[in-house]
Amino acid sequence: MNAPPVKVDVEDLEGGVRLAVVAGRLDSATVPTIEAALLAPIQRGTGVVYDLADLGYISASGVRLIVAAVRRAEAMQGRVAFARVPAEVAETLSVSGFAMFLSLFESRDEAVAHVRGGA
Repeated sequence: MNAPPVKVDVEDLEGGVRLAVVAGRLDSATVPTIEAALLAPIQRGTGVVYDLADLGYISASGVRLIVAAVRRAEAMQGRVAFARVPAEVAETLSVSGFAMFLSLFESRDEAVAHVRGGA
């Protein structure tokens, strides 16, 4: 049996932060199946760190989902950060023009500090 093309594993960290590890591909085929799981960690007043280290590919559909997550968090007075973004994914976010609006960090610790209210 093949592994699913995309998955999200969520864990609660201290201080009202949730960690969502995203692995696989975010594209037009997988976004509809993973959208609810990717947006679920966002709750009023909490922060979410999306660890993208194992995200191998992102298409325009995936970028739209990432932007939707950020918008939902902002509407719920939460913060979102992205950790360990692979170069190929970062390039797609940059080319799309959205990278400048996202909080991207080299490490999980930096991203967690950001959503907890750090710099």
